[in-house]
Amino acid sequence: MIETLETRVGELVSGSPVASFVIDSQHRVRYWNRACELMVGLSADEIIGTSDQWRPFYPERRPVMADLVASGCIETLIPTYYAGKYRPSKSIPGCYEAEDFFPHLGRGGMWLHFTAAPIRNEHGAVIGAIETLQDITERKDAERRLQELLDEQRVIFDNAHVGIAYIQDRVILRCNPRMAEIFGHDSAQDLVGRKTAMLYPSAQDWRENGIRLYHRLETQGFSEDEVLLRRRDGSPVWCYRVGRPLDPQQPHGGSIWVYSDIDAQKRQQRQLELAGTVFENSGEALMMCDADNRIVSVNSAFTRITGYAASEVIGQSPAMLKSGRHDGAFYQRMWETLLAENRWEGEIWDRRKNGEIYPKHLSISVVRDEAGQVAHFVGAFSDVTRRKQAEERAQFLARHDALTGLPNRALLRERFAQAAEHARHTGRHLALLFLDLDHFKRVNDSLGHPVGDALLVAVADRLRHALYGTDTLSRLGGDEFVILLEHVACPEDAVTVARKIDACLDAPVEIASQVLSIGASIGIAIYPGDGQDFDTLLQKADTAMYHSKECGRGTFSYFDDRMNAKAAERLVLHNRLRQALGRDELSLAYQPQVNLRSGRIFGAEALLRWTPRDGEPVSPARFIPVAEESGLILPIGEWVIQEAFREARRWRDAGLQLQLGINVSGLQIYRSDLVATLAAVQRDTGVPPGMIEIELTESTLMQDVHAAREVLDALKRAGYGLAIDDFGTGYSSLAYLKRFPLNKLKIDRSFVTDVCTNAEDRAIACAIIQIARSLNRRVIAEGVETAEQAALLRRHGCHEGQGYLFGRPMAAQELRERLGTPATNAQPGHEAGLSVCAAS
Repeated sequence: MIETLETRVGELVSGSPVASFVIDSQHRVRYWNRACELMVGLSADEIIGTSDQWRPFYPERRPVMADLVASGCIETLIPTYYAGKYRPSKSIPGCYEAEDFFPHLGRGGMWLHFTAAPIRNEHGAVIGAIETLQDITERKDAERRLQELLDEQRVIFDNAHVGIAYIQDRVILRCNPRMAEIFGHDSAQDLVGRKTAMLYPSAQDWRENGIRLYHRLETQGFSEDEVLLRRRDGSPVWCYRVGRPLDPQQPHGGSIWVYSDIDAQKRQQRQLELAGTVFENSGEALMMCDADNRIVSVNSAFTRITGYAASEVIGQSPAMLKSGRHDGAFYQRMWETLLAENRWEGEIWDRRKNGEIYPKHLSISVVRDEAGQVAHFVGAFSDVTRRKQAEERAQFLARHDALTGLPNRALLRERFAQAAEHARHTGRHLALLFLDLDHFKRVNDSLGHPVGDALLVAVADRLRHALYGTDTLSRLGGDEFVILLEHVACPEDAVTVARKIDACLDAPVEIASQVLSIGASIGIAIYPGDGQDFDTLLQKADTAMYHSKECGRGTFSYFDDRMNAKAAERLVLHNRLRQALGRDELSLAYQPQVNLRSGRIFGAEALLRWTPRDGEPVSPARFIPVAEESGLILPIGEWVIQEAFREARRWRDAGLQLQLGINVSGLQIYRSDLVATLAAVQRDTGVPPGMIEIELTESTLMQDVHAAREVLDALKRAGYGLAIDDFGTGYSSLAYLKRFPLNKLKIDRSFVTDVCTNAEDRAIACAIIQIARSLNRRVIAEGVETAEQAALLRRHGCHEGQGYLFGRPMAAQELRERLGTPATNAQPGHEAGLSVCAAS
């Protein structure tokens, strides 16, 4: 074996320039060539024959190749015994190789590359091993330097403040963490392998960008732009993007792209643009001056307000705008405050380019540099001419009526206090005249508020001319005027003024092609007899005015204490009536209506009754006027309609073919939707409109002929009967009367009571019957109490009658019992109605 080993070793390593040594199966060094001696500094004499072949390389003992040879499984054990340093050689089959650093070899250490190969005999048995050594220190140093460079580049790549991506065929092959951060991804790996389409707001944007960008790469070798891209969550992000291809001839083959997040810069840019826009388009005039107080910039509002163009003021001192209204002390105080507090604000008068002096609200701020020195002054001002005018107007309106310009209650109170003080010293009287226009609501309701306002202005103008310059004419609101008379020698002087007022209102007023007649009711209260303070005297004048209205309107009344008692009673009655509906204190009574020829009942009139829970019944003559005056007639009238329809339904269910009517007030005609109310109740009850007749007074129809005609036409089309109640007591024109679609006229009881004994009443009753015949209307007489009255009316052609002769007002159940069966009481072919009659 020895000879064989020596023979083979001689053939392999003798004279080889490669450092080589050989071990036998006893792991003794058999050969150590000259190259080994030179490399590791150990001579052949020192190591040949020993089993410490690794001693030159490692300070501790290591397993030797002989151990591997002896084990017979060198191919398996080499990597294990050498702690993973040996690995199968890629260049020499059947051999193993390893690399290691030896710090004590050479100068500063040496990297060696080991190659181990088994030596076999002719039978294939391993009899030793040969190893070669190669100094790879320079290569390792080069690799280290390269790795350091790569590591440095990796650090730069990974920590760059811009996003970097290597893209091929529009697919991200590699990118750094900042790239992922800019676009809202958790890591760079989220982007690797994905198309860049994910960075764009839409597929169309991606396609269009691709065409443009790669054309630039190919034609100019780079691309540079600002682009709006999309983050992972869909939010937009502005980026500055730069790209270069690895090969400009094949831009899709690979390119490097750098992305910078410029969202903040874009926001700042937008803010600067917005600031510029705000500066230029601000409603306030803005002016910037330098530290020497010379104008450096103004906006368009400055030009609009002052009349100066920017070119005319830049470089000038703001003093060119002075009006001359402020003295030097004013400006000195301004500058002292400005420099001490860095701000001054106030109102100042300046002059426009055209010489006009105007008020403005000015605010000046000081802008200082880091050293605290003045860098700029910024002034902002607005023209407050309109505000000043508005303030003056507001002060005027605080003491005057906006519509007429007359003093209001507040100013009237002040003037009364001054006049009362003077009257106490002179012993003279004062008078308050409370004036309320008659029927003014009719104008508003029928012709509209613009016409009503114009009428009030016309009345105010007439009253001004009727009074002395020392008297105060004021408007409290609505159609209420109050006149304060000073220097009243005696109470009768107020009567003279009241008569002048009546005279000045006599002539009609033409407004919007409407000729309107006006009148007023006046109440007079005298100081100090009726009161010594303003509120007391005003209240008593108001009370006296209401007394004038009750006396027929168009007149005047002095106050006396009995008026207070009556006003108090009216107030109590109003409050009690307001509660009556909710407390079920109202009811309807029904009075039969008969055919004067047959004597049969054909219908009934419903009469409103009020019986308080804690008192006696209240006469309709007392509470109906209160309901009309307060507006309570609207809810009460609606209740009457509902209750009457329900009773009509009971009649219909009982087979009684009777007619019922509803006498509605003017407020229901002009201030509510009567047609809609009737339609809603009719739908709820199922009562046919033909069973119902609506009654209205003459005065109601004549308040607004046009509006009344519209309502009556709608009621007629709906199938309701229509009648005029109390006919002959009003002032209706027959020319208007024929235009209304009426079915029936009702002769008022005042003409029926003495129709048999009074020739005038008989003539009026007969005339009404003849008018009805000529207009093809039916006639019913109210208040028929005797057979003689009934006979006379029947003889002159009156169709129907109603009164105590035929039956007093009775409860619904009593009327139904009296009617009995339909066959004996109904009068076919005749219409009837249900109405509210306050006087019955």
